[in-house]
Amino acid sequence: EKPFSKKEFQGVFLISLILVLILICRTFFLQIIKGEIFYNLAEENRTSLYLISPLRGVIYDKNGYQLVSNLSNFDLILDKDEFLKRDEHEKLMILKEISSILQMNQSELEKLIENSESKILIAENLDQQTVHLLEEKISQGNLLDFQIRHHTIRNYIEGPLFSHLLGYIGRIGEEEF
Repeated sequence: EKPFSKKEFQGVFLISLILVLILICRTFFLQIIKGEIFYNLAEENRTSLYLISPLRGVIYDKNGYQLVSNLSNFDLILDKDEFLKRDEHEKLMILKEISSILQMNQSELEKLIENSESKILIAENLDQQTVHLLEEKISQGNLLDFQIRHHTIRNYIEGPLFSHLLGYIGRIGEEEF
């Protein structure tokens, strides 16, 4: 067995020292110089807020008669931030397609988008045929900025007669907001 010569030992030590210095410099660059940029990116990716509506149960009276039930409901939601990233021609084609599917006036749809925040309720209480057509278009990639939101609405069998006792839920009007 031949022991390391002084030159070999110095060569390995020098290479190790250079590698450690490169790691220290890179760490300094990422933490100190670019640290704020990466911190902001991490903060944006850290959390996502999703509204999760609670499921509400069916209510029966003491004789087993159903007083309140839940019905499925589908809404069309637009992510305005993503939609605005598209070019004008693409936006017009999408609006034309959506307005023809929903049988809405295209200019009303444009006004709705212009006057709204980032998540826009385009249509609510969609029928099954329209929902299937929209889901197909979304899955094909034609309407990626749109999503179908499924939720339940309360169905009061006796109408509004007992709704104040059974827990009425509805949209908040402008005067209540």
